[in-house]
Amino acid sequence: VLCGYLAFIGFFCIEAGLGLCLGQAINGPSTWHLLYTPKFNLVLAAPGLLGGALLCIVSRRAGDNQAALPTAIVGLLVIFY
Repeated sequence: VLCGYLAFIGFFCIEAGLGLCLGQAINGPSTWHLLYTPKFNLVLAAPGLLGGALLCIVSRRAGDNQAALPTAIVGLLVIFY
């Protein structure tokens, strides 16, 4: 039960992040088409998708380095702005 709950929270966070990138409500598989309709929406979502992938890679490869993930998060903000 706990793993299912955590999986849903992760799924919800991904949908909410994509919704914020697009400026539209993404609230289930029936609205995933908004990611590529119109075509420039994928460009709007690209920074969020790439940033999320980068943070996932850093968190898996960081090992015992406790400063890796916070440094990556701050680095993303600096690069973005």
